[in-house]
Amino acid sequence: MAISKKDLFKVFLKPRDAYLLFLSKEETDTTLLPEPLTSEDKEMYDLCIAFASAVSDRATDIAAAEDWATKTDGAVANGEYSAKYYALLAKDWATKTSAAVADGEYSAKKYAQDAASSAAAAEAASSGSGSESTGG
Repeated sequence: MAISKKDLFKVFLKPRDAYLLFLSKEETDTTLLPEPLTSEDKEMYDLCIAFASAVSDRATDIAAAEDWATKTDGAVANGEYSAKYYALLAKDWATKTSAAVADGEYSAKKYAQDAASSAAAAEAASSGSGSESTGG
């Protein structure tokens, strides 16, 4: 016969032992906690409730931190985006050459390539017209 976690905490363990196990296993399900029988039990019970809340808050904070670091499929909160989102956007603004980055604007690399092509074309045109005029 398998013992459920709830039975373990509420039936088979003394309240104090249940509270200590709750804390040592970093449980967050406060329904596992037996009702306190003494004032010492009440103190431990309150500590467990506070601990469970802190562990839950920590998990929420960790998830939020992960979103702020790596989320790329939309805003994290209030129209603000993650560090990775901005890093990828900065990379696009620096190096993307296949299409506009945003609103018809291109990357620095694309503009540099276009400028180099224009300069080469201008130089070729200049060299070509100069040789014809001096060749006669």
